[in-house]
Amino acid sequence: MKPVTLPLPLLKSLYYVLFAMVVVIVLGGCEKDDENEIRFYTGNGSEERLLGEEGLLMDILQTPAMIFLKAASGDQIKVHSEDTAVVGATYNPDYLGKRCIEVRVAGVGKTHICVSYRGEEHIIPVVVASRSVAYSGQYRLEGFRCYQGSSKGGVEIFPEMDSYWESRFNSSDGFIKGFPNDKIEFISVDKLRFSSDFEDGTSLSYEKYFQMRNDSLFMRSHAENRWEFYGKVNHNVNSDQLQLTYSIHFWTYSSTGHFTSFGRGHDGGFIANYSDFFYYYPVFEDLNQMTSENDEIAWCNVSYSFE
Repeated sequence: MKPVTLPLPLLKSLYYVLFAMVVVIVLGGCEKDDENEIRFYTGNGSEERLLGEEGLLMDILQTPAMIFLKAASGDQIKVHSEDTAVVGATYNPDYLGKRCIEVRVAGVGKTHICVSYRGEEHIIPVVVASRSVAYSGQYRLEGFRCYQGSSKGGVEIFPEMDSYWESRFNSSDGFIKGFPNDKIEFISVDKLRFSSDFEDGTSLSYEKYFQMRNDSLFMRSHAENRWEFYGKVNHNVNSDQLQLTYSIHFWTYSSTGHFTSFGRGHDGGFIANYSDFFYYYPVFEDLNQMTSENDEIAWCNVSYSFE
């Protein structure tokens, strides 16, 4: 029997058909893998980097943070946080044209985010750390005002600042210049702790609720019925830089029938005018009641640099 010989054109046709079938099979398998694959990136949207095994590292002031997703489809993506007391997670299918998970800080701790995509679970570890800053030794006087009583009520006077406060505090260095061991720690998204160690061995520590309004820091007043301005926060996530200008006031008053008193206003931020002063220290209702030459009020706003 003679072997069957196929014409050359037919052989070429069969070769191309077989080659095309192989290509379809290979590409079909790759496409199937790509459809089920999801990748996670961090960054600012333009400079993204693949999220590592350590997951997402955040600090208490960094909210929200974005985890960008790369997947064949945005369908069937479900996201939830394992511990909402640490972070909350929400899937956003269109953040500036990209798919992402918005991660909002709720507290300090470790948790993970669960991402479900086409029947598979993906775990993203998340660590939220507290942030603290220490006093740098730099401070700035923001305002010094003094009013003395007269027959026409309180009038503004202009004593020399250093000698005035030195006579009240027995030292021009002490309270005004601050202390090297002063520290501020952000312990949650709405609470910070201030601590100070004094030269005589005593210490002071207290916590206050705060709000960030853009870069401005506000805290609750001692009366718990209004927010007080305390300074500015410069928080650079990319360089891990945190700087805080923390502002408080010093005060003193004396009046007929009242003892002379003075102190450092830990419970209040800036005093803008004498109305603010009387809000904190209601020794008089207004300047008109300061009718004795012994009546006097004064305050000094000071901003301290923490980093």
